[in-house]
Amino acid sequence: MSSNIKAVQAPYYGDAAYRTPPPDLQSQIG
Repeated sequence: MSSNIKAVQAPYYGDAAYRTPPPDLQSQIG
């Protein structure tokens, strides 16, 4: 699941997605 989210976030946030994803994403991951 983590890989899928990162892949989707890559185009939107770029490298930022891998370093510090938005709070919404973090909530789903954790």
